[in-house]
Amino acid sequence: SWVPLIRKDVSLESGLELALAAHISAVMTPDENNKFAELVVQDLAAADMLPKAQITISNHYSGCRAQHRLRLFHADLNLSKPAKGFGARSRRQVTIMRISLPVMSDGEICIDSDIARLADIVRSSDGHFARRYIDHDAFDMLFGVVTSEKNLVEKMLPPDFVGRLLALHHDVVNALAASGDEDAHMLALLADASLTLVIDTPPTPSIAVHGITEATVEAEARRRIRQVAALVQLADDLPTGDAISLPADVGRRPPVAGMQVTS
Repeated sequence: SWVPLIRKDVSLESGLELALAAHISAVMTPDENNKFAELVVQDLAAADMLPKAQITISNHYSGCRAQHRLRLFHADLNLSKPAKGFGARSRRQVTIMRISLPVMSDGEICIDSDIARLADIVRSSDGHFARRYIDHDAFDMLFGVVTSEKNLVEKMLPPDFVGRLLALHHDVVNALAASGDEDAHMLALLADASLTLVIDTPPTPSIAVHGITEATVEAEARRRIRQVAALVQLADDLPTGDAISLPADVGRRPPVAGMQVTS
């Protein structure tokens, strides 16, 4: 049970953070470099995959797995008004995992379970992005893929990784939809020698609705840990530096200005 970690003299969020830290301590340790996390959020906003918002960084960890450097954090997005392509809510909660890759590329891949949002990205990219399809029976039913380099998709999205991404979507996003909330999505940005994965959800309703009980606290802790464990395992299925040779002839767009970040 995670409940003994949730002490009476700490807030719910602090208690859940203790439970999360205890679970992932073998892989990652707390990281205070929130400025780097802010840059990750800015890259996602520059790619139109997250909205401009006031950002609060929390639960920040880093570590290594295989050839990859991992960085995990949560961010609250507080929008002054609902943003196009991001649902009707003025607040979002995102879990972000950044996985460094042992290669450098100026090409980009955007993956999103919100197909309409990807269509907006293509329309506003002035030809920078084009839609691509994955040779997998189920993948194109759940995700859209756009890329600046056709060959990048085949090299960077191997079958094992695609399967793991589908399993993560099933365990996290489908579970939220089954509970009555369909306003949740998974997205990913592959660019600049890194893969950034995002689980984009509305604020968790169960504790607010049912109150803080032993059952709701444990359920929320397990939900967060399930997300983290699945994200960490994705790194095992990425190709290594010996397996890929990437093009580097497409320039990155400039970072977005005007992001407000608190940590």
